[in-house]
Amino acid sequence: FQRGGVFASSAGAFEMHGWIWDRWVAAGAGSAAVGFPTSDERRAPDGRGAFNTFSNGVVYSSAATGAHEVVGAVAQKWLALGGPGSFLGYPVAAPKALTGKGTVSRFQHGWVYASPGTGAHPVHGWIGALWQSMGYERSALGYPTSGEQRAPDGVGVFQTFTGGVVYSSPRGGARAVQGPIEDKWTRLGGLSSWIGPPVTNQLTMPDGRGRASVFASGAAIYWSPGTGAFEVHGWIRDLYSSLNAEQSFLGYPTSDETPVAGTPAVVATFQGGRIYSSPRTGAREVHGLILGRYLQEGGPTSALGLPTSNEYGVRDGRRSDFQHGSITFNSRTGALTVTTR
Repeated sequence: FQRGGVFASSAGAFEMHGWIWDRWVAAGAGSAAVGFPTSDERRAPDGRGAFNTFSNGVVYSSAATGAHEVVGAVAQKWLALGGPGSFLGYPVAAPKALTGKGTVSRFQHGWVYASPGTGAHPVHGWIGALWQSMGYERSALGYPTSGEQRAPDGVGVFQTFTGGVVYSSPRGGARAVQGPIEDKWTRLGGLSSWIGPPVTNQLTMPDGRGRASVFASGAAIYWSPGTGAFEVHGWIRDLYSSLNAEQSFLGYPTSDETPVAGTPAVVATFQGGRIYSSPRTGAREVHGLILGRYLQEGGPTSALGLPTSNEYGVRDGRRSDFQHGSITFNSRTGALTVTTR
């Protein structure tokens, strides 16, 4: 036969020719991963190409893409999605083996990845473009663990990966949440919670160690090796950001925002201090020796009440004001003076 042949097996005798025959022979013929033919060449449903089925997949051919095999779990997923009539289109490359026993096939408009631990899932569109820019399955996101799904907000879509989640919307494009920050975000409720979808990719902090992601609510989740991941939002985040955030004397957050018992206030703790916030007093920081003395006095439930100023300079020292007094540190003598009114 010239550029074609008939192959006979226990499944029957089937004809192949042209590009499909060429591709099968180039892939190894009887030793090819796609296996042995199980059908004659047929016209593709969209009328633009042709295909043969095989014992472990299919070979599809079109004038625009040439002939390429799709095998195993990837073929099953692609065909279940609609094959060449799906959003992925025709295959444009031979299957590729990946580290971790994974495989991938590339299509006109995306990829289908498969691995023993994750199954087979497509990646495409803005999510696919972001994933590609990060390094595909070699990135921190790893392999896909789901297809694209409609987000709870009814606006965007999201897709899960072994190392995180990617959310995409017409307004903001695709943004990834990953690692410990994604774990924290998920515990807070993720896309279904008050914190909302991400509006940035994960940011590397100037110290090269910490990370942060910002969300639609205005909240941010910070992470560092020494502190773990915690969220900061509202007035507390506004003040924290104005002080230069983790680069300030406060450092990284060491708690989420929590209510202060017996008061209308909330507090967030940081490596170097605390920020208290209430409708009456706004958000104010207390740190260092003054914070230590304030907590000794009983903190917000003491006679001093909530802070009404950030720490500021005075003659010979520093001071913080409270609803019912102040604490002053004398830098010459080291004395801490509590004044109540």
